Amino acid sequence: MKTADIQNFKNLPPEKQTLRARTLASPGVEINVTQESRQIDFLNRNTTDDHGMQIIGIAHDALKNKYYIVKNSWGETGKYKGYFYASVNYVKAKTTGLLVHKSACGSLLDNATWED
Repeated sequence: MKTADIQNFKNLPPEKQTLRARTLASPGVEINVTQESRQIDFLNRNTTDDHGMQIIGIAHDALKNKYYIVKNSWGETGKYKGYFYASVNYVKAKTTGLLVHKSACGSLLDNATWED
C-alpha cells in the first residue's frame, strides 16, 4: 500500500464539526437495490470482489431495522474491533459471492452429484 503525501488540510470550525459528527452518526436514506443497480455498480467498479467478510449474526436497532453483524477481513480495526453492522440493502448491493458451510445445507446435498 502506498503512503499518502498530504500537502494541505483544513480544520472545521467547532460548529461544523458537531454537525458533521451528527451527520455521520446516523445512517441516511437507503436506495432500493435492484439487479440493474447492482450490475451498474459492478461495471463501474463501485462494487468489487477484493476481500471477504463473514456474516456472523443478525441485529436490530431501536426502530426494528435489521442489520447483519459482519466480521471484516481487515483485522481488529475500528470501533467494534473488526466487526461492523451492515444494513440489508448494503448486503444486497455489495455481495458478489456467497460461501455456505455444508452443514448449513442439511439434507439438500444428500442427493447431489459432484463432477471433477
